[in-house]
Amino acid sequence: MKKTVLFLFAILLLIALVCGLKLFIIGEPMDADTLAIQVDEGDGQLAIYVQSTDSAIAISNMQYHYDGTIMQITVWKVLSSPLNRDGDICLYYELMDETEIWLGGKRIWSAK
Repeated sequence: MKKTVLFLFAILLLIALVCGLKLFIIGEPMDADTLAIQVDEGDGQLAIYVQSTDSAIAISNMQYHYDGTIMQITVWKVLSSPLNRDGDICLYYELMDETEIWLGGKRIWSAK
């Protein structure tokens, strides 16, 4: 009986740990609808300012990849905590061959 209770407690503790990692460290991708985005262009360089519109959400990471000449940016959100406090991020990017830049499913810049 005692081993069964300890086993169930360990399983519950492991589930809580995994949920905490997902909420506070790993996060999930954000949509453009939950972001305030500003793009400034000058001298062949873009400054992309991204801010969460929800004060309880922090931005933990920004990743980008290319589909030909189209750059896709993904912003990852987590719950605000001592580990991740900032709800905003800035990316300075030097333009090369890009024709469009998409962030969170929304086109934020086009060469045309």
